[in-house]
Amino acid sequence: MFAFRYMEQIDVVNAAVVDGKLVLKQTQESLNGRKEVLAKAENAYLKFQQAAVKKEMAAKNQDEADKKERRVEGDLNYTVKSFQDTADTVRNSATGVVLPELQLVGGKIYKDVKIRKADSESISVVHSEGIANIRADQLPQNLIVQYDIGPNSLSAQLLELLKNASNPDSTKNSNASPAESELHSLRQKISHLSVQIESATKYKDKLEGEVKEYESQIKSTETKSTIPTFTLRSMRDVAEGNAGVARNELKQLEIEMQKLKSLEAALLIKR
Repeated sequence: MFAFRYMEQIDVVNAAVVDGKLVLKQTQESLNGRKEVLAKAENAYLKFQQAAVKKEMAAKNQDEADKKERRVEGDLNYTVKSFQDTADTVRNSATGVVLPELQLVGGKIYKDVKIRKADSESISVVHSEGIANIRADQLPQNLIVQYDIGPNSLSAQLLELLKNASNPDSTKNSNASPAESELHSLRQKISHLSVQIESATKYKDKLEGEVKEYESQIKSTETKSTIPTFTLRSMRDVAEGNAGVARNELKQLEIEMQKLKSLEAALLIKR
C-alpha cells in the first residue's frame, strides 16, 4: 500500500513538472513575442523622434530664410520709397517754371506756358489760351526725362521691379505646402500694396493742398473787394477734380488692403 501511494505521488509530481514545463514554455514564447513587439515600438519611436528633429530643423531653416527674405523686401521697399520721394521733390520743383513755348509730340504749340504741377503721368500747365493737362505720351522727351514722367520712367521701372519681387517664380518655395505658398504670396501683395497706398496718400495730400491754396487766393482776392479771375477759379476746379480722383483711387486701394488683410487672418487660422 505504501509503495502504491508512493508511486502515485511520483506520478502526480511528474505530471506537475510536465505541466510546469509547458507553462514555462508558453510563458517564454509570450515573453519573446512581447520583446519583439517592444523592439518594434522602440524602433518606431526612434524614427518618430528623428523625424521630429528633422522637422524642427527644417522649420528653423525656413524661419531664417523668411527673415532674410523679409529683410531684402524691406530694403527694396525702402529704395523704391526713397526714389519716389526724390522724384516727387523733382516734380514739385517744376511748379512755377515758365516756358516761352511748349511744342507737343503731335505738333501743337502752347505759348507763354507756366507749369502748375507735374506728377508721374502728366504735366498741368497754364498757357496763353487757358489750362491744359498734358499726358506723358504728348510731352517732349526732355520734360519726360527731367521730371521722370510716364510708363518708362525710373519710378515706374522700380515699381515694376517691386511687383516682380512680389510674384516669385513657381520653383521658389517648391517644398512649401500650398497654404504656406499662398500665405507667402499674399504677404508679398500686401507689401506691394502698402507702397502704393503710401504713394497715393502723398499724391492726394498734395492735390488737396493745392485746392486749399487756390481757395485761399480766391478769398484773399475777395477780401480786397475784387472779383477773382476766371483763370484762378478754373485752376481751383481742376485741382479739386484731380484731388477727387486721387481720393477715390486711394479709397479703392484701402479697400483692397482690407480684403488682403482678412485673407491673411483666415490663412493664419487655417494654418
